[in-house]
Amino acid sequence: MISAKLITALLAVTLAVAAPAAYAMPIDPVGVPAPTQQVPGVPPPPSSIAMSAKDQYEVLRTPVGSTAVADEPSSPSGFDWVSAAIGAVVAAGIALVTIASLVRYPRRKESAQPASFRQMLDVMKDPLALGFSTLIALYVAVEVAIYVWMPTYLRDYHGASAWLPTYALTIFFVLRACGRFLGAWFLGRVAWTIALASFSLAIFLCFLGSLFWGGQGGAWLLPLSGLFMSVMYPTLNSKGISCFRKAQHGAAAGVILFFTAAAAALGPLAMAAVSDAYGSSRAGFVLATALAFLLFAGLIGNWLLDPARHRLQSSDLEDYGKSPA
Repeated sequence: MISAKLITALLAVTLAVAAPAAYAMPIDPVGVPAPTQQVPGVPPPPSSIAMSAKDQYEVLRTPVGSTAVADEPSSPSGFDWVSAAIGAVVAAGIALVTIASLVRYPRRKESAQPASFRQMLDVMKDPLALGFSTLIALYVAVEVAIYVWMPTYLRDYHGASAWLPTYALTIFFVLRACGRFLGAWFLGRVAWTIALASFSLAIFLCFLGSLFWGGQGGAWLLPLSGLFMSVMYPTLNSKGISCFRKAQHGAAAGVILFFTAAAAALGPLAMAAVSDAYGSSRAGFVLATALAFLLFAGLIGNWLLDPARHRLQSSDLEDYGKSPA
């Protein structure tokens, strides 16, 4: 079996060799006028039927009205960006080869078998698997509502910060990345059940506030929800899988992934249907807020009842010889 190190090295070498070759490869001059169809002010392409990518690039970058020829090596800025890009690709390929030669990859256990569909069905009958999968589906539907429908919801924003709707989605993802650090800090100090219940409350309040204050408040609150979302999926996914023996981890992950994909597809579709029925994107966010409340209610129940506690303890003792933190 070909090792991962060898595959990475081969890909890197191929990338480093193919980039310069593609740069000089003859291609059809798509988008460049034929020699007989001269455009005023644009120098004609080379007389050959096919020209290299470099020649085509030089023709396309020549300013209208310029008398520069297509094979002139200099650029208007005095810097050859194409050569710089090729150099960067080659350097990246060399770096990948170097890293691949230094990494100590774990050996795959030949006895490990992929999860079968029957095993996934057996796991799906477990109440804990269904419970965690339902919580994950609710979370995914709420999260997808942000980057699918938030731009539409903020379309009528007329606040003082005119730039905010344009960058709201970017701010959301930046805050979600920062939330990884906040979540790690929080999980290190309180139980995971309390952490998820607290963060789900913050998410619900962000959605609820966006309904009360409309796009003016939603432009601030909806991106802010990303700060509390980043810890939700990894923790729920990890705890849901850990409720099962190590031999069943693949099947449990498959069940969770199925609910994740279904929620990601059906959540925005349901919001679209509700918005169309009521003629307003606000109606779709009413549904998203209701889903956020169900997520909060479910995690409050998970905190108070902690149904997975004994299963997590026994699974960790069996697989790792220790109790969960």
